Amino acid sequence: MQVDQSEVFRPIPGYEGRYEASSLGRIKSVLRNIILRPVINPVSEYHTVNIRRDDESIRCPKGVHVLVASTFLGPCLEGQEVRHFPKRDRSNNKPNNLCYGTRSENLKDREVHGTMLRGEKVWNSKLTEQDVREIKYKLASGGYGINSKLGREYGVAHQTIYDIKKNRKWAWLV
Repeated sequence: MQVDQSEVFRPIPGYEGRYEASSLGRIKSVLRNIILRPVINPVSEYHTVNIRRDDESIRCPKGVHVLVASTFLGPCLEGQEVRHFPKRDRSNNKPNNLCYGTRSENLKDREVHGTMLRGEKVWNSKLTEQDVREIKYKLASGGYGINSKLGREYGVAHQTIYDIKKNRKWAWLV
């Protein structure tokens, strides 16, 4: 196991004697004296490691960022979660890139970092930004049954057009 001289390991709360987190965002098995290789969760894209407590018979995946934060930042308060901030890079699990915050703050971070999935970035989006701009322009002209007509024209439900009209969907697009 190769360890940088500036790397500091501390016991992970609740896993003392079994696992330690490092100042470089790595997790070490104390019993086997190895650095655990994180796996990237295909859904969340967060780095995870499989660890277990003394009283557990099977290993459970835990987010590396959560383990490092609890070790170096202290316990997470109720209503808070771990944020990757100031950099949104989910592979950077160093304590200086982690902090606690509310769900709302975490979502605002996604907007700031440009990683918010909305509009065309959503895998099943049927509309483009240009389509929505056109729809908003046509809605402004009004008319009876416009929602249904536009829905058919753009291949979406009339409710989607109504939601765009009421700023329930695509509200961020001006």
